[in-house]
Amino acid sequence: MKCSWKWNRRETRFFSFNPDAIIETVSELKGVPTKRQILQISSRIFDPLGLLGAAVMMLKLIFQLISEEKHGWDKEVAPEVDKHWRAFISSLSELRELKVPRFIFFGLKTGKTAWLFIFCDASERGIGTSAYVGVKNEEGKMETNLLCSKTNVAPLPKKTISIPRLELMTALKGAQIGDYIVRALRSIELRVYYFGMDKR
Repeated sequence: MKCSWKWNRRETRFFSFNPDAIIETVSELKGVPTKRQILQISSRIFDPLGLLGAAVMMLKLIFQLISEEKHGWDKEVAPEVDKHWRAFISSLSELRELKVPRFIFFGLKTGKTAWLFIFCDASERGIGTSAYVGVKNEEGKMETNLLCSKTNVAPLPKKTISIPRLELMTALKGAQIGDYIVRALRSIELRVYYFGMDKR
């Protein structure tokens, strides 16, 4: 059974994510998990839009650590992997508080413009892109909601690709996501803006 987004019928305007099945399964494990157990449990998270991008990125980094290990599938993972895995599981309970609007263009009148904001960033560990949609309410104030995100870990071995090249990779990913959204929402007029997270 996968842990996916569910429509909260009491609050029909929101989706919510319930991680209880994963937390319960992990609590039944004894001792340090194996590579097979971590991958089996992690595969239950179904998040096609990347609304859990930060959590999924943690998983991808754990997978990368696991891939560097040379021993078999049914042997306990290294202490470092176990530490990151337990930190990830302990943080899952916070996802219960997450609510995502089912309809992001609520209040948008016919013929009016919406805004699409694409943010891109890169580091030695990975790259990430997120897309937000902004709509002005009746009072003229901008309301924004996360539409989707995409994350990738930096390729192995580490530090073989420079930060500027990783930044170009995430800029390309951002452009692709922006183009895809504009084509998917072609019935809505969108003003698109791209942002790179320059730390200097």
